Formats: sequence, structure tokens, C-alpha cells
Amino acid sequence: MKKLVVGIMICTVSASFAQSDEQMRASKSSMRVQARPAVVVDQPEVAAASRTALKSSEVTGVIRIKNGTPFIDLSTSTGARRMFAVNLPKRAAVEGQTIRFTYTLDNSAKPANAQCDQVIRIYDVATVKK
Repeated sequence: MKKLVVGIMICTVSASFAQSDEQMRASKSSMRVQARPAVVVDQPEVAAASRTALKSSEVTGVIRIKNGTPFIDLSTSTGARRMFAVNLPKRAAVEGQTIRFTYTLDNSAKPANAQCDQVIRIYDVATVKK
């Protein structure tokens, strides 16, 4: 009797494993990805300008002079930045002077005594009257 009960239990367990294996195979076959041929689309060439060629929108900054070197403090919605302008006009290099200008990034090295975030080249400089 004991052998009969053990035999029935083994058959039941085997049958349940067979059903679960069949369900796993069915779910795996539905998840298979079918290979599709690649499609090549002709894309027109776009003349991408480098970061140094793109002018910013017009911004306003305040001239600060540290250790004899003029910097521009720029406050924007993204935060404050200190910039060194390689072509800052001498007439604008006055402590506390507010100027309006556009700029591009410049690849030249930062001055040795400078603590700035960016080196820029400025254009369309105008002083702002207080």
C-alpha cells in the first residue's frame, strides 16, 4: 500500500512539472523576436556649427576686476558664472560697469591668475546706464 501511494505521488508531481514546463515553453516562444532586415534611410547632411561658432542671445553682465584682470559676472536663470573675455574693450573694463553683449566660447587658455568658469569672445558690446 505504501508503495502504491508513493507511486501515485511521483506521477502527480511529474505531471505538474510537465505542465509547468509546457507553459514556460509557450511563453518563451511568444516572446521571441523576429529578425527584420535593416532599412537604410538617406539623411541629408547638416552643417553643424561648433560651440565656438554659435553666438549666444544678448546677455547682461557686470565687470569685476580681480588682481588687475577684468572678468564678467553673468547671472542667469541657470546660475551665476564668471567669464573672462579675451577681447574686452578697454573702455568697458571699469569695476562695477554693467554691459550688454553677445558671446561665443573661446578655446584659448584661461589666464594664470584667473578663476573663471569660461573663456569667451564678446560681440556687440554696449554699456548699460544705471
